[in-house]
Amino acid sequence: MRRIMSVGDLKRYYEGRSPRRILFCTENQAWCKVENPLKASLAFTSMVMACNPNVICLKNGENTLWFERVKGVIVDAERSPLGTVLDIICGDTSGKENDIHYTLIAS
Repeated sequence: MRRIMSVGDLKRYYEGRSPRRILFCTENQAWCKVENPLKASLAFTSMVMACNPNVICLKNGENTLWFERVKGVIVDAERSPLGTVLDIICGDTSGKENDIHYTLIAS
């Protein structure tokens, strides 16, 4: 099932069933090019969300990854056998032309 959620909706969605592992991999990103010299695969154990401002923070010990100016999250629980795919949409309120999407896998 694929749903578009706000940060607040995502926070409520994960209340009581927090993912054990959240993966961010540069090769899973739509903007990634094969010729990019940097490849990163990061795993996190907790996800913290705030609604003012719209921020999603992934944490694992001292390591953090922040997503700011989150406009929404597309949640697809059926797309991957690895877990729930979260497509985080970040950008400003002026329109969609400057939006950037980040793909995470939560399991």
